[in-house]
Amino acid sequence: MRVIPALEKEFGSHVDVTVEFSYKQDIIFYALQKNQAMNYRFVRKKENWYLFVTTKYKKVDIITNKNLGAIGVDLNHSHIAVAETNRHGNLVHHQKIHTLIQDRTCHQVTATLAEACKQIISRAVKEQKPVAIEKLDFSKKKSNLISSSNTKYKRMVSSFAYSKFAALIKSQAMKNGVEIIK
Repeated sequence: MRVIPALEKEFGSHVDVTVEFSYKQDIIFYALQKNQAMNYRFVRKKENWYLFVTTKYKKVDIITNKNLGAIGVDLNHSHIAVAETNRHGNLVHHQKIHTLIQDRTCHQVTATLAEACKQIISRAVKEQKPVAIEKLDFSKKKSNLISSSNTKYKRMVSSFAYSKFAALIKSQAMKNGVEIIK
């Protein structure tokens, strides 16, 4: 790491720092091996320093085939409904993945949804089928929240769970070569 000129006399022009990433370290190593551009950002929170690294993912080819069928997912307030069809559109598998997200921190919700997405994407890879998700637009629904008396519905729509779920499943799908159909 390059040292600012004011501190060069004390530390030298460069300082070696050992960094371990809690996840996605393989992507960082790949980028380093390929000499890809990387963006570094240091952030201090209380007494700790955090390093954020941004780089491009290696391109993964799509391995799924619409002609085999699809895996449809629907996020509900207590679970994710999963339905798999064959090439004729007939149901061949269904399940509920329970996702307790009410009264949880954003980190707990993210972890719960990420685990569910991992299960869905693993099945899609195994069966070589794309994943179909709802293309949701909550602008109208949010404006109608005032008139709704269903508290669970209000909580579900106003929470960030839908956008987080969509981002997580798209991210995992991209890394594994699974096509997402909206």
